[in-house]
Amino acid sequence: MGFLKAAGAALLLVGLGACTPEMAGSRPVDGEFKVSEINWDSGGAFVVAYKAVEDNGTTLVCGAWATQPGGNAALLNRQLVRTVRVVTADGTLISDLSFMPQAASPSALSRSQASCARTDTPWRPAYGNTRGIGIRMGQRTFEVS
Repeated sequence: MGFLKAAGAALLLVGLGACTPEMAGSRPVDGEFKVSEINWDSGGAFVVAYKAVEDNGTTLVCGAWATQPGGNAALLNRQLVRTVRVVTADGTLISDLSFMPQAASPSALSRSQASCARTDTPWRPAYGNTRGIGIRMGQRTFEVS
């Protein structure tokens, strides 16, 4: 029985490792980053600065996030970061934002360093236009034109 538990745990870890995005450096958050906000009814918000970048024909997603204090925002945002996706009209670019660093506050995002992760999506020029990307939580999409 102990062997089966250990084998199951090992398979789970292997499966989780496959879900980890390949990191692709970092860059400073600048005026080209899109900033989206998910506000909570209880107060506070999840704020993320992000953009898609071309790298040798593939798409990188770069970003950082912060918590706007209020209500249960701190707890909700720590859980949310793993479930929010960066999307385009064509589909999902990346499904887990936990590779992104957390900034001290939303106002500190513009002075933050964004982490970048490589996606499996080939680059399309439309991704470079921040109006063409957005974030999705569950079935709700925020700011995709």
